[in-house]
Parts: sequence; C-alpha cells; structure tokens
Amino acid sequence: MSLIEIKKGQIIHGLEDEVNTIDIVLKGTIKMFSDCIDVNISTGGILGLGETPNEKYLNTYQAMTDATVYSYKYESDNDIEKAILSNPKIANVLASQTVQLSCNAYVNLKKKYEKMLSNIEELRKNEKEYPTLCALVGEPCRTFFELYNIEELKQSEIINSWRANFVTELYKNDAKIRENFYGINASMCSGTVLVNATLFRKILAESKYIYEYNLNFMKSSANFKSIFLKVKAKSEQLKRDSFEDDENVVIDNAIDVILEYANIDVDLKIRFKENVEKYSASSNRTDTSDEMRILRRDIAKDFYSIYVNIFKKTLEEEMVPIEVTMFLMFGFIDEKLAGEEYTKELYKLAKNYESDEDGKVVTLVEWLRMVYDEKVEPSRNEFDADYPTFLREQKAHGEISDAEYNELLEDKEKKLEFEVKNFFTLGNRMSFGRISVFIPIFDKENVQKPLDVSYMSKEVINDILNKIKSIDYSLFYRETVFSDVSKGINQLYVKKEIMPYVILFPNLGTRSSMWQEIEGRRRATPARMLISIFHFEDVEMSFLRICGEYRWEMCKTVQGAYWNNIKDPSLTSEYCDYLQFYKKNSQLSTDQKEKLKLQLKKYSNNFRNVFIADYMTYMKFEVAGSLRLNKVTRGILSTYCAFSKPFREKLKENPQYKEVLAKYDNTINSQQVLISNVIKKLESQGAEIPEDVIMQEKFLKL
Repeated sequence: MSLIEIKKGQIIHGLEDEVNTIDIVLKGTIKMFSDCIDVNISTGGILGLGETPNEKYLNTYQAMTDATVYSYKYESDNDIEKAILSNPKIANVLASQTVQLSCNAYVNLKKKYEKMLSNIEELRKNEKEYPTLCALVGEPCRTFFELYNIEELKQSEIINSWRANFVTELYKNDAKIRENFYGINASMCSGTVLVNATLFRKILAESKYIYEYNLNFMKSSANFKSIFLKVKAKSEQLKRDSFEDDENVVIDNAIDVILEYANIDVDLKIRFKENVEKYSASSNRTDTSDEMRILRRDIAKDFYSIYVNIFKKTLEEEMVPIEVTMFLMFGFIDEKLAGEEYTKELYKLAKNYESDEDGKVVTLVEWLRMVYDEKVEPSRNEFDADYPTFLREQKAHGEISDAEYNELLEDKEKKLEFEVKNFFTLGNRMSFGRISVFIPIFDKENVQKPLDVSYMSKEVINDILNKIKSIDYSLFYRETVFSDVSKGINQLYVKKEIMPYVILFPNLGTRSSMWQEIEGRRRATPARMLISIFHFEDVEMSFLRICGEYRWEMCKTVQGAYWNNIKDPSLTSEYCDYLQFYKKNSQLSTDQKEKLKLQLKKYSNNFRNVFIADYMTYMKFEVAGSLRLNKVTRGILSTYCAFSKPFREKLKENPQYKEVLAKYDNTINSQQVLISNVIKKLESQGAEIPEDVIMQEKFLKL
C-alpha cells in the first residue's frame, strides 16, 4: 500500500504495464481511455476495476489534473473487498462513484450500440436505393461482394437488461441509497462495488466487441459507401440544378460525402467523425477547458490531413460534389454544426463563386493549386525562411544530403507539404483571431456578423485596395531599372505597380496579415496578404494596417542592411531615428513628446507598430484634413507615402502641409522634366516610346 502524488498529464498506468494494484482516487480526476471507452474517474473512484490481475492493462489511465491516489495490492476481487472495508469512512463514496462509473459506461455503450444498428439499417437502405440511383444518373451498377463479410450484429446481453435497469436506478437514487443503504455498514458498500465491477467488465467487453465490429463494418462497406455517395451526390446535384430557387436546396450527410470523397483510412475517418460529433454535441463549444482544447486540437490535426487529401483528389477529378467545394472554401463539414441558414448561404456562395480575373484575390485552395503547379513558390515559414532556405538549413545540419536537396528542391509534393504545414496551418490559426478556441471547421457559434456582410469577395477586396491606392498612390509601386541601349537609354529608374496576392483562408476570423513582402529574393514579385474568407472586423481598417506593415517591410527589404541607418535616408531609417531620439527633437513640444512616450510604451517600443498606427491615422484622418499627427511624423509620411495629386491639391491650402507638399512637388517636377526629355529625344529620333517610359510618365502624374 502506498500514497502516490501524480502531476497533471502524467500516465499512471499504460498499456505496457502489468496489473498488480487497484487505486483509490483521493484527489483530482483521472481519465480512463482506450479505443473502446473514454470516461473520467474523480475523487472516490477506483482505478483498475475493469482490469485483470497479473495481465497487461487494457486501458490507459492519465491524470487530467494534479491528483493523489492510494494503491492497494490487487490479485483477486477479494483485494477489492479488503480495500473497501479498510476505508469504512469513505466506503459510501467508493460505492457511489463505482455506480456512477458503471452507469456512464453503460450510457456510452448504449449510444454506440444504437448508432451501430442505425448504420447497419442505413447501409441496407442504401443497398436497395443504389440501383435506382445508378439508372437515374447513368452510372453502371456494380456488385459489392465485400458486403457479404458483414456479420449480423450480436444481441447485447446488457442493454435494456435487468442489470442496466438496476445500475441506472442506483445512480438516479444515489442520495437516498447513500443515506439508507451504504450507511448501514462497509459490507453493503463493498458488495455494491463488486456487483458493479462485474457489470463494468461486461460493459467493457461489449464495448470492445462494438468497436471491432464497427471497424470490420467500415472496412467492408467502405468501397460501397464511396461509390454510393458519389452516385448520390450526382443525383442530389441534378435535383439542386432543377430548383429555380436555391432556398429549396437541402444539404444532408455532408460529413459522410466529404469523408468518402477524401478516400482516407477508415481509422482516420472514424476518429474525425466521432470527434466532430463530440464537439457538435458539446453545450459550450468555446469552452477553454483542457478537454475541449484537446478535442479542438485533435480535430484540427486531422482536418489538415483530410484537406490535403481532398485537394489532391480534386486535381484529378473534374466532378467535385458541392459539399466538398464548401469544405475547401469555408471549412464546412456538417450541416448541423453550420446550421440550416448558414448552410444554404455557403451553398450559394460556393455555387456562384467565380475566380478573380487578375488572379490576385484567391481562395486558399486556389492558392495551393498555384503552389502545386509551381506558378508561385511556397511561402515563408514562421522563422521567415522560404522553401530553398529551409532545405539549405536542413542540408547544413546534415538532415539531408546534397542529392536529396536537389531532388527536394523540385519536388511538388514536398512544396505543397511545406506550404500546408507552415502557411496554411499557421495562417489559419492566426487569421481566426481567438487562438485559445481555434477550430478550423465552420461552426455557427463562431459567426459574429451576417455572412453576406463579412464575406470577402474579390469585389470587396479589390474595392478596398483601390480606395487605399487612390489615397496612397505609390503604395504597390516598386522601383526598377529600365535599359534600352539601342534607343540611347542606358539606365532609367522607373516605377512598376506590382499588386499583392490576397489569400482567403477558410475560416471565420477577425485578423488579417501581411505574410511576406516579396517572393524569395526577387523584389519584383507580389506580396502575400491573408485574411479570413469571412472577416468580422472593419475591412478598411484591417487593410490599412496590412498596407502600413507592407510599407515598412518593403522598405526594409529594399534598404537591406541600411534600413535603419540615417546616413541612407528612407522611410524606416528616418522613422527609427525620429523615434529613437525624439526627446532631443526641437520640433516637438513637451506635450507631443509625452504623447509619443505613451505611444511607444503602448507598442512595447516596437517602432514598426508605432509606424503602422501612425500610417492608419495618416490615411484615415490626415487625408481628410483632420490633423492628428505631429509635424515630424507628418513630414516623413508625406515624403515616403505621399497622397495622390487630388488630395495633395486640397491639402496645399493647409499651413501644416504647405511646406512639405511644396518640397514633394519639386521632387516630382524634376522627375517629370527628366522623363519628358527622354520622350522628346525618342520622338525626335522617330523611335517608338517604350511601355516602361510611358508608364513612368503616367505614374508621375498621379
């Protein structure tokens, strides 16, 4: 006998351990689990009642909280009786907890048994319906001999038996029985524990039978279910296409259609579906308890495996069920979890979706296809390393050879894996916003605004970006060098607009992000911005923040090692110098210095975040003549993030902008003179004016 202290998360007994003790839980909660059962045993419960002495444990016992147990030798049921009788003061609690354990296990068994019966009934119904559906959609009707491997389900000896009724009534009347029965003496309690221990073992045996039967059932029916659901999906789509109004559309058994389309392992299919059902049945799905956190984590882990499997399959098949499209676009998995109203809305959005003509606003699945087709390189990971850099690091650490490096560098599958593991999983969680309750599947409880308002269509995204560009006209322009020796142009600096990719992540979220400003080391490549496909924050403010971040990061990339060196003037170097030495700046008043001090404290002295906040103020308020920035901040922003010409003309009347805008106009005028001279020279030679030169002339007029 011994008293044992156990830390949260610690495994008390594992499957490799031999049963030689029973343990009374004195404090805390212990989880008993296996493929067949999952129950919690709290204070007063007994560990090991379902085990056989001197054999390996059939279940794992793990502490869900810090716990204390007292262990007793266990060689036979006599030892259980001795343990009860040696604790007469808590014998009634031990009996009560054992009844609760048996009752919970019975309820769990009954649910699984009834669900198994329902699945069998559904299979037989589908078998009968299959030939008719094949004729309806023009598919050949096949014979599935493997269905004959499914044996008849044995009748349960426990369900609805006197044993079940007995333990159920014991549990219902626990308070009375504690007082009037258990309280008589400890022998009453030990007898109750032993009777329930015998019942518990029978329940475990039947639970194991149901689990194994279900595995065989799933494997034997997998091929038929896959073919049937494809045919069913075609027939359902024919029905939907015949409806004049999408309001009459019905989405049913979506999770089965999606999982069967995925063609994944039976174990993964069962586990994921059970976890989704468990999550859906929870009364508080946003609970931050360990149990819900682990459940959400397990769902997320399997979600990405299923997503990639489905994505790869869509590369090969043209006919994709609408449920699968909804899954890929929105993370939709179950019509009950999404709710009837939202399911219909998602159906309409998926059915009517059209890709962006310019290919810049894309859904996550469209983006993965671009990566897989090698139209774009995979995105950087959380350590800001792109795919080639990641492979070089692996090679440097001896994890891969030179030959493997060269092979992996061109491996489409590995590129996709890298993108999913980093960009998708990290970006999906981050854009969701509420990390502690993150779930990648569509849940109506996470909807914070009407979907039609929060849906980030290509029109919404492009309208917002065009509005921002109409103010900060040079936002997405990059400086490049144009040369055409045949026309006498050796070196001419011109600006080219390179619009960013905006990737719509399949979740309901509140955050957006500027993931990276360029691809690899090539400066003339689009930035990558991400946002939830249903975004619940102010869209304009979200993109202003992203654009401010883009401004900062792009300047750092262009400036390289000199990004914060004031000897090489730039947006970042001047801003860093201004924030670092603001206390000595004579252009700032005492109040302005104090305000800046508080701002730096608010953003933890992160100069980039201070700039982003100022940029948002500049774009939202200063452009409208509502002056909120100090002279120094306004001067830097007006130099490197100048307003477009219409706004500059309006602000020239304001004394606070007059000087800085005059200086900016002088810079633009000198550049216009230069480009004008180049054009005149080419016209005098009768030469065709290059497109880059024409674009530069237009840019200087913005």
